[in-house]
Amino acid sequence: MALEPSALESRFTDLALASANFGFLLPHEPLLVLHGASCEARAATAPADAAARQFGEVLAAELGHRTGVRLPAGDQSVRLDLLSRAGVLAPRVLDAFNDLHRFDGGTREGREAAAHLVERCFTLAAWFFRALTGDAEPMNFVHAAASDLSVLASGSLRWKRTCPVCAAHSTCASRR
Repeated sequence: MALEPSALESRFTDLALASANFGFLLPHEPLLVLHGASCEARAATAPADAAARQFGEVLAAELGHRTGVRLPAGDQSVRLDLLSRAGVLAPRVLDAFNDLHRFDGGTREGREAAAHLVERCFTLAAWFFRALTGDAEPMNFVHAAASDLSVLASGSLRWKRTCPVCAAHSTCASRR
């Protein structure tokens, strides 16, 4: 069952409004709102590494599309290398992408590990937003309360499974 464009926009808007850290991406790439909010929501309820990786993969694909860098499907390491060699990713931005892609938890546990991933997604989101808009206003990461995150989780995870845009996007569909 396909959603009408207005219903689809409404669901993305609701998700953007519920997210403490990723709603500002809605005009630029709704899938980043979906994956960022999903990562944010999982910080209170489940491991966030899969959602964080999807955020990074969608952002890399979007960067390739916007900059004209042809990126192969599949291997995120190859995509990040190509974007770096093309001058799209500064070293600190590449480090944030690599944190998402290669995250193994390290010495962090549970919520601390999830919070780290959400913060890295936010770092990339803010960088992407600034690159697109030229806006240099400070952007602060919000540590949302567990109760707020559980409400976000119930909506974002269900929406992610049924989102027709996500189903059509190769990076998202390969992770379903």
